[in-house]
Amino acid sequence: MHRRWCSRPRSCGRSLLEIMTVLGVLSVLAGAASPSMARLVARYQQQAALSALYAHLSMARQMAVAKGQRITVRAAPAGWHQGWEVFADTNRNALLDEGETVLAVGQARRVHISARGPMAEYVSFDPAGWPVQANGAFLSGRFVICSPGDPHTHLLVMSAAGRIRQERAQGHCPQAS
Repeated sequence: MHRRWCSRPRSCGRSLLEIMTVLGVLSVLAGAASPSMARLVARYQQQAALSALYAHLSMARQMAVAKGQRITVRAAPAGWHQGWEVFADTNRNALLDEGETVLAVGQARRVHISARGPMAEYVSFDPAGWPVQANGAFLSGRFVICSPGDPHTHLLVMSAAGRIRQERAQGHCPQAS
């Protein structure tokens, strides 16, 4: 004899009310998890941009010393948040000119990166590893890396000696342009 899964044939399935209740609970749980996931993704993107910019600035400084020539990290025309290029700046004008070699390219996705003064456009390292402006004057400052809507902000602070350190800060992120 076959054994039936339920004793009454009409009570073997689920009712529409039970299914709608389960779907309602699942949608509430998914809705509660969605903002947390968005913040998690935003923080991951910030950390990825921070790490990439830190690595390229450090690489540029090391290569300037190793090659004995000026190496420049230059923001994309729209700004750091659109990416940057690391190149051997043979004529020391902080611009990527014909014949200069691109050593690396960096990107930042859905993250706002800003700096002030000359660092808003470039960072150059002389053959001794010192950060300098195109005219040879010293260069120091900080990059602000953040995501709109996230209260956590990361800073890359560069001293006049060329040392780069990371800091965390609180503050609102300006809208990416």
